[in-house]
Amino acid sequence: MTNEFRRLVELLNLAVFGRTSEEKTAADMEKVCEAALRQGVLPLVFGALDADARKTLNPKWEQMFFRAMMKNEQKMAVLSGLAKKLEEEKISYCILKGCTVAKDYYLSQCRLSGDIDLYVMPQYEKKTSDLLKSLGFAVEPRAEGNQDFKASSPAAGLIEVHVQLYAEVFSNAVLKNQFGITEEFVDMQINEFLTVKSLGSNDMLDFLTTHFIKHFVREGSGIRQVTDLLAFVEKHKNEIDFERYFEKLERLKFKKLILNVFGIGVKYFGLDLEDYSFELEEELMKDIEAGENFGAGEKERFEFYQEFLKKRTKADDSDTKRLVRKRKTSSLKAAILPGRKALIKKGYSYLGKSALLYPVAYAHRVVDIFGALARGKKSLGGTIYGSKKENKIVNDRLKLMNELDIIDEE
Repeated sequence: MTNEFRRLVELLNLAVFGRTSEEKTAADMEKVCEAALRQGVLPLVFGALDADARKTLNPKWEQMFFRAMMKNEQKMAVLSGLAKKLEEEKISYCILKGCTVAKDYYLSQCRLSGDIDLYVMPQYEKKTSDLLKSLGFAVEPRAEGNQDFKASSPAAGLIEVHVQLYAEVFSNAVLKNQFGITEEFVDMQINEFLTVKSLGSNDMLDFLTTHFIKHFVREGSGIRQVTDLLAFVEKHKNEIDFERYFEKLERLKFKKLILNVFGIGVKYFGLDLEDYSFELEEELMKDIEAGENFGAGEKERFEFYQEFLKKRTKADDSDTKRLVRKRKTSSLKAAILPGRKALIKKGYSYLGKSALLYPVAYAHRVVDIFGALARGKKSLGGTIYGSKKENKIVNDRLKLMNELDIIDEE
């Protein structure tokens, strides 16, 4: 771990658990803030700084902090109105993560929501979509095999409306369809203006755990997915059936991983947990620092999930392998014929002005691909998917998965 990341973790100890670290690692605080931004925890880290420490920083960090806080307040106001509408329409729902997890943070006002994750029972999918449209949201239909559909507005940002907890491939191939909703939703008062439905304690623990696993076995998990899980465990450990929890994780070969995550909680955050391991916690922390939020820190992690799935499902039944092949085909299709947002991200920014420019953007992309091939700058695969210098990082991550007993050695 770098000194900057170690100092970031020390500040998170205060922001998440209210504990001041005995030692303060010497670090460049500008770089600490940069790392916090990349990890998606800048409001938490900046919120944990005292006034004197803030004065030494570039003013941009304070500006970013207050803008993010104001935007979050706006989102919560929209969510308050939406929750009331869902109740009025008798749509059974709950909020996944976000504000329901922030409640367990010491500086709860600084654990901000990115996208709002809303779960509705499958039978209410159309009714919820219609309701959101009536409230002025732009709604995208749910893609085949996906667990959610997207709704957005300028005030709320993006709302991911889940009708299943997990995507088909992840649930089948990775979780073996072992996780779902087993408890009644519970009322959770977020503040004096907002009360929402939340998952029950054991279901919430399962969801936060599998959310961390989902990102870890894809491109990577950031530190926020770890603190979400640890904050919940710390606050609700007397409500949790840990025997059932670890039995299920052991069957799915994720027990060693989570024991080491709990080891991070004990070593870096001073948690009092009965079951934990330090065996691979350092390797986990290195992976989290390098990968940053959602594994976006290293482009070489691209397509790691496909390599992981090959090894994870090699002994699985034909149905699971069929789903994995289907996902690969969908990924290839998306790479060859990317959607609007993907094309904009690839540099065809003029597409943001009008969807009518799709044909121009696709023609432009074809010209760019063949131009790159003619100049010998890229292979066909590299041009379609992007640069893939993946061998060492992908292989190192597969080795870590093997050491954690998640996959079997060849």
